[in-house]
Amino acid sequence: MHSRVSEHFVLIVLVAFIGTINPSGGDLGVLVPLEHAVLAHSATDERRTEIFARYSLIGALATAAGSLAAAFARSARRRRQHETRRPSG
Repeated sequence: MHSRVSEHFVLIVLVAFIGTINPSGGDLGVLVPLEHAVLAHSATDERRTEIFARYSLIGALATAAGSLAAAFARSARRRRQHETRRPSG
């Protein structure tokens, strides 16, 4: 597997860069089918379901953590704005 990655490194880097550009309005990038294909190819038949379950769980947890972090940041910004508007006295 290592030799395949090194043989196609430029192609992988190109796909990784292009995959960050999402032409659709959805939340899934163009790399998702590639990720699924790599997972399916690299996992044995016996472990394929487990690998996809972990992949999905980790993705959902990362999404939730990002949403929570964004909410905390917005809340902190609003709190600072509210505190600066109060008249001192």
